[in-house]
Amino acid sequence: MVIIDPIRMEILRKIFPEINDVKIEVFTLFAFGMAIREISDYRHTTTQAVYKTLKELCEQYSSPSNEALKTLYITRLALHSFLELRIELQPEE
Repeated sequence: MVIIDPIRMEILRKIFPEINDVKIEVFTLFAFGMAIREISDYRHTTTQAVYKTLKELCEQYSSPSNEALKTLYITRLALHSFLELRIELQPEE
């Protein structure tokens, strides 16, 4: 079962262009509440690999914690959605 389909991954790449697809997937699953063990099972990897990815994301974004990463993720996603909607709603000149 694919949780993030390729079309959605393309959108997420625009929101997070500085990280690769593996990190985007882990970041997304974690931000929306999937437990580290569930992420590792889904990705067929170890919990240590997931912890390592989250640690790298914390370092990359200067985040003090994994919980703060969730806030960063949701904020970027919301801002991107808001800006996309705003562009669509602008009257044509």
